[in-house]
Amino acid sequence: MNAHLNATPADDQPAPEPLAPEQDLRQQLERAHERLRETEQAFAQLERRQRIDALLAEQGALDLEAGRLLTEAAVNQMDEPDLQLAVADLRKHRPWLFPQRPAVPSALADALAPEPDTTPQDPAHLAAQRAAETGDRRDLLAYLRLKRRA
Repeated sequence: MNAHLNATPADDQPAPEPLAPEQDLRQQLERAHERLRETEQAFAQLERRQRIDALLAEQGALDLEAGRLLTEAAVNQMDEPDLQLAVADLRKHRPWLFPQRPAVPSALADALAPEPDTTPQDPAHLAAQRAAETGDRRDLLAYLRLKRRA
């Protein structure tokens, strides 16, 4: 009889449904967690893209965008992503994306090479060489101006 007196109506009924403000807060928290995951994924992708760009630039890639896309495709197929390996593989299998390195001259080639011309060269010729070496438009325009005057 004493147990019956101590019992409250809430003990006999199932737990009430969560209140509406609690549901709203839970939903907001879930959305915030989802946005956080998306932001973390975007940040990781941007970080990887930056590292790929840096590796490609270090190797002197002529077309960073194509190199990045090919490198990302290769990295996505790897079990353990290795950016340096992917860039090295890209350089090996797609050499046209990178400048050709001149062969290291041998001692015999140096000995057989003709003596360089020590006489002053034509300024237009020098400007043409500079424009070809740098690829800079200003150097090309300087060469064209000198050629027009001559």
